[in-house]
Amino acid sequence: MVTRNNPEEPQDLAAALRQSEQRFRNFIELSSEGYWEQDENYRFTLIQGGFFEKSGFNPDKHLGTTRWDHGAVPLDDDGHWDRHKAVLEARQPFTDFLFKRANSQGEVRTVSTSGQPVFDEAGRYRGYRGVARDITERRRDEQLLALEHAVTRCLAEADSTAAALRAAIRAVCQTQEWKCGRYFRVDQQAGVLRFAEAWGIADAVIERFIAASRAVTYAPGDGLAGRAWQTGKPQWVADLGGAARVAHANEAPVRGAFVFPIISEGKILGVFSFTSDKVREPDARLLQAIGVIGSQIGQFLQRKQAEEEQRRFRAAIDLSPTWIFLIDRATMRFIDVNRSACKELGYSREELLRIGPHDLNRMPREEQERAYDQLIEGRQEAGVLETSLYCSDGSMIPVAVYRGVVPTENGHLIIAIVRNISARKRAEAELRASEARFRSLTGLSSDMYWEQDEQHRLTELSGKNQAWLEDSRARLLGKRRWDLQFDNMTEAAWAAHRARLEARQPFHDLELCRLDQSGKAVWLSVSGEPVFDESGAFTGYRGVGRDITERKQGEARIQYQASHDALTSLPNRAMFNEVLMLALQNARRYQRSFAVLFIDLDRFKIVNDTLGHEAGDKLLQEMGTRLSHAVRSGDLVARLGGDEFVVLVQEVDEAKQIEPVARKILSALMPPMVIQGQECRVTASIGICIYPADAEDERSLMQNADIAMYRAKEKGKNTYVFYSAKTGD
Repeated sequence: MVTRNNPEEPQDLAAALRQSEQRFRNFIELSSEGYWEQDENYRFTLIQGGFFEKSGFNPDKHLGTTRWDHGAVPLDDDGHWDRHKAVLEARQPFTDFLFKRANSQGEVRTVSTSGQPVFDEAGRYRGYRGVARDITERRRDEQLLALEHAVTRCLAEADSTAAALRAAIRAVCQTQEWKCGRYFRVDQQAGVLRFAEAWGIADAVIERFIAASRAVTYAPGDGLAGRAWQTGKPQWVADLGGAARVAHANEAPVRGAFVFPIISEGKILGVFSFTSDKVREPDARLLQAIGVIGSQIGQFLQRKQAEEEQRRFRAAIDLSPTWIFLIDRATMRFIDVNRSACKELGYSREELLRIGPHDLNRMPREEQERAYDQLIEGRQEAGVLETSLYCSDGSMIPVAVYRGVVPTENGHLIIAIVRNISARKRAEAELRASEARFRSLTGLSSDMYWEQDEQHRLTELSGKNQAWLEDSRARLLGKRRWDLQFDNMTEAAWAAHRARLEARQPFHDLELCRLDQSGKAVWLSVSGEPVFDESGAFTGYRGVGRDITERKQGEARIQYQASHDALTSLPNRAMFNEVLMLALQNARRYQRSFAVLFIDLDRFKIVNDTLGHEAGDKLLQEMGTRLSHAVRSGDLVARLGGDEFVVLVQEVDEAKQIEPVARKILSALMPPMVIQGQECRVTASIGICIYPADAEDERSLMQNADIAMYRAKEKGKNTYVFYSAKTGD
């Protein structure tokens, strides 16, 4: 037997190990996530990755501690750790568990973490390992984006300037947790700011504060409002108690304050002032978002002011940066369009007046006509619709469209107010692309790892997401990124990217888009950094890429299924409970009444037992449809389960208003339907409970309505009964 020694073999293994470890570290540092490991008692034993340093967390401080130490709080489960601990005790993997924790600078950060249990070769549990990422900025961006949408809806749906201002103030206060907000308009003749509108929480101190504000005026430079007016810039004071000067005594009870001017066409129309009873440090992201919101409000006020001054409608819409289209329903042609739409779409006004809305989007003319008719007949609520419009060069611009109807002597005029949402769409794409690329080194990762040589040619591809490219690995290797077909990249964009590569600079979140075989757009976000050898010579790039299309589609499906009944597509019990709680809150706040109608189908069990469950399901589907058509669009129909339905009727002044609704429901359900060749007829028993006359909380409303329903059955079915003290005997 001959033994052959290879003295270079250990060195080769060591070099390969170093290279593997270096790749691991580079992968961790490039990824937006960090890697962690825990022992059997859930104490951290290893924390690595640039995520921790970028987010302000000190890994050394957390080693030897558990996730629930240092004041961390889960975002779900009412801030308790019990459910998460139960998952760990069951040795189950977990994904995207969210919690809040203060970093080393005292900033509260939102963290998403995923992990899986680890077992040794003998099957003994040894702890957990996984990944974490900081999603603070993404959640904050989502909140501010929602605020922008809310203000946009307020301005679009308000029927007056005062209502729009109050709604906008309320949206900012409720989403950003300010106690109250006020709007002061510019009085040009007097040279001061005067109180115009306000909104505040239901609190005696706040109400007195707003009442006192009605008599307050501000000169330029006087107080925060005066300084915002004078400088044209937002003013933020974290704690007015420590400010050097308070312009008016009625401001003394408040602490944090934020004031920003409303500017339109370079002219300051007024200022918004928001106050809190707590110290509020300046929020850079809110300041940035306020610029957009302030611009929207400014545009709205300028337009209303122009209308009040009876300026010509043609000049008013041409001055507006919002695209405005007037459509004649009879001819389906544009009869007017403003200058902004012409400019951004690349058409002349004359060209647009020769076509109609169906020529600018993908919706067929017949479908568009039906949508307009539903709007005119009140079967479709006016609201914001997101779509895309064709430009003259064939490109498309994503837009948000608000449609309204104005009756005229010759028919109906459709007004379409359109806003270019390209910037918002890019922001949403950036939010999606910024999500974690590193799930786990042992199957959790959805990232693709790549390497390029000094000529930017792909030399290595690994990971699950290389299948996203719908090409074989062999075909991709040796090609540069711009040699592949990506629909969103222009030659100018590629030139800018190549310039960055030639400068040997790292790049992050380069967004690439292409259509799959079905024509659906899918996105990949790529990040990378330059690589240099030991002598400092440039050897290429390496980095990661990630596709998030499938996950977003899955989230949309899950959200719908969680809130709707699978058989009838009506809202389910969970969604109804949420709407009922909201109705209770609004009714208490505004001293309104509403009614709950508990509906049980009579003789449904006979149909189900005689013809089978399939027939019973068809009957339930038909009854759900009839119920939806029998009530107003503002009322809610839900299926609780079995043959039980419930209807929430809003804004009820007295009990007799419910009787026509109940009779209409009984009439709608009574007509027979043919199932399996047999005529089936069911009726219904309805129990009615009114807030606040019959009950003042969710449980009592449902219980009393149920009691009244059983009373209706006792009276012979196919009838309705109002709840009363006698009903509950």
